[in-house]
Amino acid sequence: MSKQTRLNFCSRIALIIVGTLCILRSTHILYILPELLGSAMLFSSIGMVFELLRWQSNGMRTQECTDGIARAILLFLLGFITMIQGEKAIPFIGVSWGILGLIKGGRSLAAGLSAFFQQMPRTMLFLKAIAQITLAFVLLFYPAEKVRVHIILLGLQIIFYAAVRATGPLPTNKAIEELDASARS
Repeated sequence: MSKQTRLNFCSRIALIIVGTLCILRSTHILYILPELLGSAMLFSSIGMVFELLRWQSNGMRTQECTDGIARAILLFLLGFITMIQGEKAIPFIGVSWGILGLIKGGRSLAAGLSAFFQQMPRTMLFLKAIAQITLAFVLLFYPAEKVRVHIILLGLQIIFYAAVRATGPLPTNKAIEELDASARS
């Protein structure tokens, strides 16, 4: 097993452990959330860089690789700053989750509208969009007060993310668009 593979494996295991702790101990996690979330972001960003470099050597386009590395660097910095700020970072984490939730909710809404216009099944897409947008607004208006509920959701999301990373790099928006275009033709 290569050093990169071991590091990726260790980062996935760390993410699964953090995700499980978020689900089982959400009340206790709130007090150490910045350190846990920060360390998860640090491990994940380091694993992402090694994974992207490996995939680039296997033919990934340079632009996709550098975009991914730039995101990994930002994730590393965000993790580091979150750890340093400690409890002062909890409202920031809530607002950040709220903004990300709005972005994800917007994407789900767009997917639902696309399915609607293509006369495809869309109910679950719209329900997902409504849930994401509603939770996002709750976090934006009450960032510190509603973080505990979102810790449980974060745990589920971290475990899912670690499982998806185990199957290879996450597809880029361009790759998804290419798959969508090839499915239409």
